[in-house]
Amino acid sequence: MTLRRHCPIIDIVRSIAYREHLQAAKHAPTVLEVALVYRRVAILAVFAGLVAAQVSAQVVVNCPFNPGSGDNSSRGFYVTNYPASTLGTVTLDMTPFGAGAASDTLTARLGTYNGTVIGTATVNFTVGSSPQHLTYNFGNAAVAPGSTITFTHSITGPGVPDWDTGTGPCANVVETSGTTPPLDSSFGNSYGLQITATVPIPSLSEFHLLLLMASLAFFGAFALHRR
Repeated sequence: MTLRRHCPIIDIVRSIAYREHLQAAKHAPTVLEVALVYRRVAILAVFAGLVAAQVSAQVVVNCPFNPGSGDNSSRGFYVTNYPASTLGTVTLDMTPFGAGAASDTLTARLGTYNGTVIGTATVNFTVGSSPQHLTYNFGNAAVAPGSTITFTHSITGPGVPDWDTGTGPCANVVETSGTTPPLDSSFGNSYGLQITATVPIPSLSEFHLLLLMASLAFFGAFALHRR
């Protein structure tokens, strides 16, 4: 999923460059004037490149699923050294234990099982005969990179789900025996999951436009100097 930002700075840079060109055409510029024109356009071009970006949802933590594995909802899990600045979605694999409708609220906390709540996400589903991937949306909640994030389940309804424990070992992913603060006791070094976060990336088309504008600014300044 990619969201594209509108960048009015690009239009401003074009306008400034054109105005400077018209002013330069009225008289022979001095070396100082040439330098000022080049600096002004170059700064605006660089700024345009900085703000002209895309935001992309990328997988930042992945512990491969292990079909056939399963643990109950009383166990918690946490991720250490979280590599992103937002918490987007968490996808888990529900394995059936007792049939029926169910609702699960997954709570993410900072640092410990009783730490500051980062966010909650609820998914409604029916426990049947087959595993299901369930995705919990935390709405890109802000998180400091390098943090530890704990997760706990809260199940309601007659359905009884278990949860894929993953194919480990998975770096920075820990399943715990329960959810007693601060981090309970370790039960395993994996938990089947996939976590996404929004990550800013350069916009390729606007990046090439930036290079073109910088080149035009440089050669325009050089031509003015030659005059």
